[in-house]
Amino acid sequence: MIKVNKWHISSKHLAILVLVFSQSSYADSYLCEAERASGFVYDQENKIWQSSKFSIENRKYLVSRTDANDIFIKALKYDYEIKEVSSQQPIIHCKALKLNDSNEETGLVTCRGRLGESFNFDKRSGRYIRSQPTGYVTLKSGSKVGGGPYMEIGNCSPK
Repeated sequence: MIKVNKWHISSKHLAILVLVFSQSSYADSYLCEAERASGFVYDQENKIWQSSKFSIENRKYLVSRTDANDIFIKALKYDYEIKEVSSQQPIIHCKALKLNDSNEETGLVTCRGRLGESFNFDKRSGRYIRSQPTGYVTLKSGSKVGGGPYMEIGNCSPK
C-alpha cells in the first residue's frame, strides 16, 4: 500500500487556491502606460502661456476594482480606482458607465477628480486619456501663475 502524506496534498491544494484567488483579484485590472503628453507652461520672461511637451517617463498606472468593503467607496458607488504604479494611494476614483438602468457595463470607465482632473479609459480599445486643467484657472500654492494644465494619452492592457 502506498502511503500518502496528507500535508503534501494540503500544500498542493493551498497553492492552487492561492493561484486562483490571486488571478481573480487581477481579473479586472489593467496596466496603463503613457504615450504622449502636452500642455501649457507660463513663460515668466515674456509673460505668456506657451504650449509644451511633458515627460512621460515612468508614467504608468494601475486601473483596478475598488475595495467593495470601503464605506466611502460604497457611498459614492465607485467601481474602479487609478493608482500610479509606484504608489499604493489612489489618485482618482472612477465609475463604470452602464447600459440604461442595468448593471451591465459598457466598457467605458470615467473618472472625475478635484478641480476638473479626469481619467477616461475604454476597456475595449485599451486607450486612456488623462487631463489636468489646474494651474491655469487655479493657482498652485506658493506660485503667482500656476504650473500649467496638461493632457496625456496612452494604452492599457489587462494585467
